[in-house]
Amino acid sequence: MRHLRRLAAGFTRVYVDGMSLPHVPRVLLTGATGFVGSALLPRLLDAGWSVRAVSRHPERGKPTPGVEWVYCDVED
Repeated sequence: MRHLRRLAAGFTRVYVDGMSLPHVPRVLLTGATGFVGSALLPRLLDAGWSVRAVSRHPERGKPTPGVEWVYCDVED
């Protein structure tokens, strides 16, 4: 069973079957297939971040561990 505990300053610690898992920082990257986003994505991964990558064209993104690709268009 998975449990979450709120810590000071908004950090969350995850507990699975009573064991504490290390905190993995997460970030939402908009425009992930664009000029800036595509340059920033590998740097975030190298720094240890888990990335939710948002794009109008997620099919252009490469399947990469640590990246969740999500379609989003503000005109929808």
